[in-house]
Amino acid sequence: MRLYSWALTDVGNVREQNEDNHCVNDDLGLFLVADGMGGHAGGQIASRLAAETVEKSLLERTNGATPEQALHEALRAANSTIFEHGKSVPELAGMGTTCTAILRDGSRFHLAHVGDSRAYLFRDGQMTQLTADHTWVSEQLRAGYISAEEAAVSRWKSVITRSVGFGEEINIDMQVVPFSAGDVFLLCSDGLSNYFKQDELERLFTHNFYANMPQILIETALARGGADNCTLVLCYAANE
Repeated sequence: MRLYSWALTDVGNVREQNEDNHCVNDDLGLFLVADGMGGHAGGQIASRLAAETVEKSLLERTNGATPEQALHEALRAANSTIFEHGKSVPELAGMGTTCTAILRDGSRFHLAHVGDSRAYLFRDGQMTQLTADHTWVSEQLRAGYISAEEAAVSRWKSVITRSVGFGEEINIDMQVVPFSAGDVFLLCSDGLSNYFKQDELERLFTHNFYANMPQILIETALARGGADNCTLVLCYAANE
């Protein structure tokens, strides 16, 4: 199978700078979205360091590491890089970033996830969210302490419970996702996902060319407010 990829980012209608970053390395089979946080230039630096460190780590990986191990270690390396950088520059202390990445391994992807950026899979006309948001509200919802209606309007929606680089240790969600021809993977920051329900994404992917989807999704997010930076990476698996 051959992979086709597209990526697009936009600062949005409100923010002065773009704290999102992404990585597309077709040769590695690496696709990544990172959404930084930390004030001043911290968020922008954290997300850039995450994307650069993960890619560099995978490019330099030894033959003894499996793709899954290599991806896991790449995020751990990014966490250490960001954390140490934050300690050395006082105004960057406490910066961090989300990171959602997939790495090809034959006919499957290894998925690594920290934060509230998302990975979706569009298959046979259905959109499935592969990742769980690491936010206070999402965890309360999964535990049954609040309802979906309460979660939707909670003022704590943006409180992240896990990030890359905020602390010395990192807890990474890992999973393996087999794929076949026709599958489409969407990685995106919450500046995009906040403006779409899952059934709407299904309709849009069903009725539009995949190559046009980045522009369609970003323009729609901007038209609906564009209150945050928005970034996405699409990866389509096709027969050779």
